[in-house]
Amino acid sequence: MATRHLALDPCRSRAFVASLGLTISLAACAGLPSNNEPDEAQRTSQTAQRAESQVSRLRDVLAPWQVITGGRLATQVNANGFPVQGTLQGFTTLIHPAALAVRGTDLYIADSGARKVYRFDSTLQTLAIVPDVFAMPWTRMQVGVDHSLFILDAGRSTILHYTRGGRLLQTLSDPLNTARLTEFVVDESLGKIVASDQMNRRLVILHLSGQASRVLDSSDMGEFAALGAIAAAGRTMYALDARCSCIVALDEEGRVRERIGQGSLIQPRTLAVDRHGQIFVSDAADRTLKVFFQGMLIASYGTQKLGVTDISALAVDEGVLYIADGPGARVITLRIHPAEGAKQ
Repeated sequence: MATRHLALDPCRSRAFVASLGLTISLAACAGLPSNNEPDEAQRTSQTAQRAESQVSRLRDVLAPWQVITGGRLATQVNANGFPVQGTLQGFTTLIHPAALAVRGTDLYIADSGARKVYRFDSTLQTLAIVPDVFAMPWTRMQVGVDHSLFILDAGRSTILHYTRGGRLLQTLSDPLNTARLTEFVVDESLGKIVASDQMNRRLVILHLSGQASRVLDSSDMGEFAALGAIAAAGRTMYALDARCSCIVALDEEGRVRERIGQGSLIQPRTLAVDRHGQIFVSDAADRTLKVFFQGMLIASYGTQKLGVTDISALAVDEGVLYIADGPGARVITLRIHPAEGAKQ
């Protein structure tokens, strides 16, 4: 079998708080004299303590579900992406999953160890290889409403669009307006892709119709030291901003509407948002997964408690959080409990 249950006890008592290794900070570390300026290690510790102090009432946000380590390899699929009879081989294990994208039963996995992009069918427990795509640590992907795949070729600043069956549909790029695309989100309802041009520190709209792209002329964008991971929920986009070590909520024109997680995040690396507006962020500095809702930190999980070696990538769909554990050669899944006040 390609999946197994994850041994994690999501108890809801005070003992659960202690088991996560969290302590509640009762004192703020502020106003230190200049001759007692804390060193980098102290500043990191203080930031972590401030983050922990916000989690005064930890909720059971995540419940363990399954672990994916691979699947039977389908060497040939039909136009709809289903295995051709007689082409299923033995079990193929993941080597180093580095990026994820999911919709329904289709989980796309960029395995930088195998240098392949797989489509894992959770119903059939099979892997199918997306042809002519080489997975790298910086590979980024999104899944369309028809389960087609959008994948960023960062080396050429190009986004490739494939059918579920692996046929190339479209190539999207704008070499005149973009220098280095690193992250993107797809809004098929409006027929556009919003991509981060890290070299020029701005967001660019690429139209699925093929019409000319457009740069979002938001004055706030120029203030970003670096645009990190991007995710979207409805009409709101979320991006990681390295300068403030926080999440920025953006409107459709790229204007900053809110900054989230300042003082709670130290080195945010990956990002995912569910349909309720719960934001999941991995923090590389203290090796945690932090959950925000309505601007507040509501939960924090260490990698040990999650049962992963590292949080290499995140993806969310249909109430399930997917975590790529690259060094652990697997993807774990956890069911999400909506926060109080979230629209059902």
